[in-house]
Amino acid sequence: IRRCLYGANICVLAWGLMAPPRGVGSPSDSFSMSLSELNATTCSDTLSQTSRAVSVFDLSLEELLNIEVSTASKIPEKRSKSSSNVFLITAADLKRIGARSYHDALTLVPGFTVFSERSLGRATPLRGIYTSGSPRVLILLNGREINPPRIGSASNQLQDNIPIESIQRIEIIKGPASALYGANAFLGVINIITKSADDIDGREMSISTEFETDNDVGQQYNFQYGKRFNEQLAFMFNLNLLDRSSPDVLAGPDSFGRTDYISADRNSWSLYSELEIGNLTLRGGYYDLRTDGGYGTLSIIEHQSEKETSGGTFEAEWSQDLNEDLHLKVLASVDHITTDNEYFTFIPGTVPPDSFMHPWNDTGLLANPVISETSFGQDIQLTYQGLKSHIVVAGIAYRYESQHDPSFNANFPPDLSAPKELSEEFNWMESAHRNIYSIYLQDLWDIRDSLRLTSGVRFDEFSDFGSTINPRLGLAWDISEQLDSKLSYGTGFRSPTFSNQYIKNNPLREGNPDLGPEEAESIEMSVGYMPHSAVYGRATYYHAQYDDLIADAPGGRSFKNVGEATVDGCELEGLYVLKNNGRIGAYYTYNRSIVGSGDDAPDVPHSTIGCTLNLPLSEHVNWNVNVYRQGETPRAAGDSRRAMSDHAIVNTTFLLRKITENFEMQFSIFNLLDEDYASPAPANSYPNDYTAPGRSFVINGKYRF
Repeated sequence: IRRCLYGANICVLAWGLMAPPRGVGSPSDSFSMSLSELNATTCSDTLSQTSRAVSVFDLSLEELLNIEVSTASKIPEKRSKSSSNVFLITAADLKRIGARSYHDALTLVPGFTVFSERSLGRATPLRGIYTSGSPRVLILLNGREINPPRIGSASNQLQDNIPIESIQRIEIIKGPASALYGANAFLGVINIITKSADDIDGREMSISTEFETDNDVGQQYNFQYGKRFNEQLAFMFNLNLLDRSSPDVLAGPDSFGRTDYISADRNSWSLYSELEIGNLTLRGGYYDLRTDGGYGTLSIIEHQSEKETSGGTFEAEWSQDLNEDLHLKVLASVDHITTDNEYFTFIPGTVPPDSFMHPWNDTGLLANPVISETSFGQDIQLTYQGLKSHIVVAGIAYRYESQHDPSFNANFPPDLSAPKELSEEFNWMESAHRNIYSIYLQDLWDIRDSLRLTSGVRFDEFSDFGSTINPRLGLAWDISEQLDSKLSYGTGFRSPTFSNQYIKNNPLREGNPDLGPEEAESIEMSVGYMPHSAVYGRATYYHAQYDDLIADAPGGRSFKNVGEATVDGCELEGLYVLKNNGRIGAYYTYNRSIVGSGDDAPDVPHSTIGCTLNLPLSEHVNWNVNVYRQGETPRAAGDSRRAMSDHAIVNTTFLLRKITENFEMQFSIFNLLDEDYASPAPANSYPNDYTAPGRSFVINGKYRF
C-alpha cells in the first residue's frame, strides 16, 4: 500500500504538471473512457483505415466514438463495455518511439519488463513472474496461436521474424485468459495484427541501420506491397532482410574464470503474404533465422555456436453472416518449425587442467541437436445476437501439436576429432505429439446501457494429461460520465512443454511425461477517472495465485509440478492529451511476488516507472522521449550475488514526415545516457549477469512509390 501511494504521488505530480488548458469543455459521453480503454485492443474500421498515418491519440472525437475492442471477448465490443483492461499500440506509435521490434514497445505497457537472455534474445516478464523465453505469455499472430510446443515460447522467434514495418497494431490483455484462448494464456495475451493490403495501399521500401559510436551494429531492409483490385480481391506481401550484430559487451568471469567480449550476430529473412477473396482470407509465410555467438551454455563464454531456426505457416480465415443474428467464423492454420543448432559448449584451449572436461581441451566440445515441430489448428466460432440484451459466442476448436525427427551429433569419446551420429544411443529428445479438443461458451449481457456482465467457460481435453475447465466473469460499469469501473475474475493454465516432458540424456535436466498443467487464478479491480476531456487516469489492483508450476524437483533433476507463487500488485496510469495532439503519459507499477518458500520471486523487479513525452513540433517533425525505470531486482534463494540495482533508460526519436511527398525518416537514440545495466543471468552464474549494450543510434528511411 505504501508503494502504491508513492506511485500515486508520482502520477498526481504528473497530473499537476499537465493541468488542462482553461476554456476546454467538460467531459462528455465520448470521453467516458480510461487510458486502458483508449489504448484498447482491436479497433473499428475507423482506426484501421487511418492506422498508416495516425495513432489513437490523433483521432477526432467522432472517430474515438467508433473505437471497439475484440480480443478481450473474441468479438467487437465498445471500449467502455469490455470487462478486461486492454492495451493497444498502433503502427504510428511504433514509428514514434523508433521501435526496432515489438519488444521495444512493451516498455510502454504497465506490468511488463523486457530482458535480454543468453543468446541476447528477449524475454517479457509480466506482473511479477519470469520464465526464460516467457512461455507463460500467449502470443497470437492475427488471432492464431504461434507458441511452439517444444519450448512454449514465441518471444525470441518473433523478435526478428515479424518486421516492425509489417505490424498494424499490437493488442494486449494482462491476466489469465484461458476461458477464451485455452493453453498458455496464463499471464496474458499479446495479439500482433499485421497490415492488410488496404493498410499498405501501394509499395513501400525501408532501410534501417543501427550503430554505436565506434561500431556498426547492422542493417534491416523491408519491402512491402499492397493493392485492392476490387471489393472482392486484395493482395499484399512483405519481404524482410536482417543483418545485425549485437554491440560487443564485456562478460564474465564464466565458470572457468574467463572474461571476454561477446556479441550475437543475427541474420534472417522472411516472406509473408495475404490474399483476400471475398469472405476468405489466405495468409502464408516463411522465415529463416540464424544466430551466432552470445553467452555460451553452462555459463562458459564461447564465440562459435551457430543456431538456425526456419519455419513456414499457412492460414485460412473465412467468415459469413448466416442471417441477421448469426455470424460464422472459421480459422484453420498449419505451422512448421525446424531447429538446427551447433553448440560449442566451450572452445579449444580454454579448459583448465583440473576440470573433468579437460579431455576436450584440444578440440572443444561440439553438440548438434536437430528437431522439427508441426502444429495444426482450427477454430469454428458462432456469434448469436438474437436475444434481447445478450450476445452469445460459442465455439469448438481442435489443435494437433507434434515434435518429430530429433537427431544428435557430438564429438564424444573415444574419437574427439569430429562430431558423429549419436541419435540411436544418445539422442537428446523423444518424438511426441498431442491432440487438444476444446469447446467454449461466452455471454455478454447488457443489464442496462451502462452495465455489462461478461461470463464464459472453456473446456479443453488434452490427449497426454487430461482435461481442464476455465471460467471467467467480468463486470464493466460506467458509473458516470467521468468515472467507470471494471471487475474481473478468471483462471488460466499452461500446458507442459514437450521439452519439460521428453528431454533426455541431459546431465542437468530430465523430462517427465507425467507432468500436469500449471494453474492460475486471478481477480482484478480497476477504476478509471476522467476529470477533463484531455486528462485520463486508471488505477488497477490485481491478485493472482499460481499453482503446480513446473520446476526442478527438490534433490533431483526431473521436472515436477512443485512450484507455487502469489502475486499482489497495482498499476497506476495517467495521460494528458495536448491541444496539438501531443501527449504526456506516465505509469507506475508495483507487485509483490512470493514463491512457495516465502521468498520474493527471483529476477523480477518490484516496481517499474514509465514516462512518455510525444510532441508534434511541426507538420513534418515529431519528437518522442521515453523513460523506463526498473527498480531493484531480487535474486533466487541460494544465489550468492547481490540483488540487481535499479536503473533508468532514456530513449528518444525524431520522426521526419513528408520530407518529400513519399519519403520520411526516423532518427533514434537508445540508452541516450549510456546507462550501465544488465538483465538477470541464471543463479550463481555470471557475476555481472547479461550486460546490456550502451548507447546506440538508429537511422531509418522509408519511401513510398
